[in-house]
Amino acid sequence: MSSDAFKWESLLHTDAPQGCSLKAALFTTYDRADERLLVEHLLPLLLKLSREPDGEGAERQYFLLELDGHLKRLHDHLVVVSSTAREEPGDADERDSGTYEWIWRSIRRLTVGSQSKAVQHAKLWLLHWVAKDNNGIEYLELVVSSANLTRAAFKGQIQAAWRACIELRPQGSAARLNGWGVLPHFLRELATSAGDSGRLTPFVELLARVECPERVTLRLKYFTEA
Repeated sequence: MSSDAFKWESLLHTDAPQGCSLKAALFTTYDRADERLLVEHLLPLLLKLSREPDGEGAERQYFLLELDGHLKRLHDHLVVVSSTAREEPGDADERDSGTYEWIWRSIRRLTVGSQSKAVQHAKLWLLHWVAKDNNGIEYLELVVSSANLTRAAFKGQIQAAWRACIELRPQGSAARLNGWGVLPHFLRELATSAGDSGRLTPFVELLARVECPERVTLRLKYFTEA
């Protein structure tokens, strides 16, 4: 939620100020991310595409080209971490998702458990925004929810979420980083478990540039098994 009061709203929106563009993003999910959800819903919103994904013929091709161009510019700056790499497709909708496998050429996809059996349950989004005007103000938007990155989670389920969009300071500080409690350590352990220990370091550095909101404590789940 973006305020102290509970209210109904779509999780597929952003509190970033008008005129901002996405610079980097981290998404964590228990279930593997659904490519169709990303391509047809989440990415068009965050990348502010001018074309619609549900167009036909040439319009759809222009949409896909626009999306591909944005993803190439953000190559390796979008990261998705899950507990499951890939399951066998079950229904027609799942098989349709395979049409969009090409997005992983630009989006870094990580799975925990590279060293020992592990499960992560967090549904965390960290979105790094930058203003397009001359002042270049940067923001970190944090979303903690109960929603996996699957169409079922967004289509037929009621979810809960907390959201905050905070202006970034020019420089990081240890005090600000410590203010986030377990979150920096969680990100480091997540990357290590996924076999890419430095991949999430840029997001830890972003946390050092922003104050944790007052009276906010984040609890994130990550388990390992011997």
